[in-house]
Amino acid sequence: MHKEDIKRLEAFETWQWRKIMKWTEHKTNEEVLEMYMQETRMLIKTLRDRQKNWVGHILRSNSLLRTVWEGRMEGKKVVGRPRTKVLDSIIQETDGGTYEVLKNWR
Repeated sequence: MHKEDIKRLEAFETWQWRKIMKWTEHKTNEEVLEMYMQETRMLIKTLRDRQKNWVGHILRSNSLLRTVWEGRMEGKKVVGRPRTKVLDSIIQETDGGTYEVLKNWR
């Protein structure tokens, strides 16, 4: 996910908290989370955990999708900067930061 997407999801999460509790006071998002809810942001963490679970499921199977995600497709190399892969970004976010940790995730 891009930084802009994360910012929008965090704003959406806080907006939902305000809507649920029917707050109209002018407070920052951080104040709303700390003072009233005693909560931390959970939406991004939940999305990343579900993403890791799904990727772990894909990597444990022997399918075409796994072959594509691992980048083992044959063909002509494209000119230019390599594309950012979803698998690489998820591996960076895992605790151990390795392919094997992600493969054995839950």
